[in-house]
Amino acid sequence: MVGSLACLTACGGNASAGGEGDSTGPIKIMQIAPYQSPSFSLPFMKSSIEAAAAELNEAGGINGRKVTVVPCDSKYDPNEELRCAQKAVQEKAAAVVGGLMMNGAQALAVLGQAKIPSIGADAITPDDAKSPASFLFDAGLPGYAAMPAVAKEKLGATRIATFNNESATVKTNNDYFKQGAKLAGVKIVSSVTIPNDAVDYSQFVARAEADGAQAIVSPMTSESNLKLFKALGTAGSKLRVVLSASSVTPNLVKEAGSAANGSWLVQGTPNAAGDNQWGAAYVAAMEKYEPKEKVYSGVGLRAYYALRLFAQVMEKESRPATSANVWDAFSKVSNMKFAWIDDLDFTKPGPVPNLPRVVSSKVFMLQIKNGKFVPAGDMNPF
Repeated sequence: MVGSLACLTACGGNASAGGEGDSTGPIKIMQIAPYQSPSFSLPFMKSSIEAAAAELNEAGGINGRKVTVVPCDSKYDPNEELRCAQKAVQEKAAAVVGGLMMNGAQALAVLGQAKIPSIGADAITPDDAKSPASFLFDAGLPGYAAMPAVAKEKLGATRIATFNNESATVKTNNDYFKQGAKLAGVKIVSSVTIPNDAVDYSQFVARAEADGAQAIVSPMTSESNLKLFKALGTAGSKLRVVLSASSVTPNLVKEAGSAANGSWLVQGTPNAAGDNQWGAAYVAAMEKYEPKEKVYSGVGLRAYYALRLFAQVMEKESRPATSANVWDAFSKVSNMKFAWIDDLDFTKPGPVPNLPRVVSSKVFMLQIKNGKFVPAGDMNPF
């Protein structure tokens, strides 16, 4: 993908901002993500897509047109997400790129009606994976189904506990865990929903142990995962955790200390580090264009590559980059080599039952070892 940058200024054609069909000025895209919120803040998503835009623009943009990123902080609030989607329509954005929405149903409906595609989002809800407006290139939340299999393969656990924050997504999360557990031959012996105002997680750890759990799987927020690790450490528990990599940062692991060692992370993208070619490209761009940002993570890498995907598809377009033209161009992507994906294809449903927009279901694994993230290959739970 990175090698295509040199082509961007020489492939011909025009591009435009938003839906007016104008072929002058920058191509305007929007990112919708929770930069700051009381429970789930991901400011590095913004710096990651801005690094991608700076790198792209320095290479000449898309067919000679620069890209402008309009960031919209959703504050992890469905009302703010809806406001951001409405803003995308008002701004005539060509696409929403590399975002994350906790409750995408309303926002995606607005984007879909306006024919504004959502490209490379972190799929959090079934709506993300079902909406025709979604063009996903990794498993996102459906990758949670891999967690029980990872617990069995890496921790030898055949009995697990699921931990969730109290939220509207608990049932969805648990449905994925049940699906994955059935496929992996793992039994869920405890399903714990933790109140958002809980401070000490010791009672929840004790419950999991009393129920005979051999491991915990957690899609919880960063703050909650830190509380979980601290409770495990205080209790001297031998339980280890399989977590979503999107909510585990190096700072969290540092604060958690030895209690985090031996736990495993699951994500839909390669490791956001120099140990693989895609992570190395991301880190290099961040160091060059966003040197103040020190947090590199899977969600940041996804945001970076979401814009790279937008560029790779649109560099072949001779039509103006209106949202309708972008939607049409992505709808025709078939068997395309993109980054770590050999055959990206948006012309047909993906392999995950009832989630047709998840067209690539591979997940990557990392182990927390001595405070570091150690890559450990990939798997496909479906």
